[in-house]
Amino acid sequence: MIRGKTIKGMGGAMDLVHGGKRVIVLTEHVARDGTYKIVDECSLPFTGRGVVERIITDLAVIDVTPDGLELVELAPGVTLEEVRAKTGPDFGVRPQAVRHSDVVAVRPHGGCHE
Repeated sequence: MIRGKTIKGMGGAMDLVHGGKRVIVLTEHVARDGTYKIVDECSLPFTGRGVVERIITDLAVIDVTPDGLELVELAPGVTLEEVRAKTGPDFGVRPQAVRHSDVVAVRPHGGCHE
């Protein structure tokens, strides 16, 4: 349990983060009250430390690298400034970062080309 909360904390997620080959977090970019979900320091008990490779939110795709966070892709209609304003830690921007509005076609196997 998480202290002061009626919801359960860790559980099956620990098996997933320690047994999986690649850990990707899917989440909304900010909490309902507007607070950051992507933060410099975790305020809850760790499920797994240093195991997340990618964060996919409703605003962006961000990779977790040894050098810090790196923006990979923006969702349609989302600006870099909006993502910066709604992200706790600073992050770099991959030089070839994709904006969905730039994508012309999606190949059947899931890749994109411009």
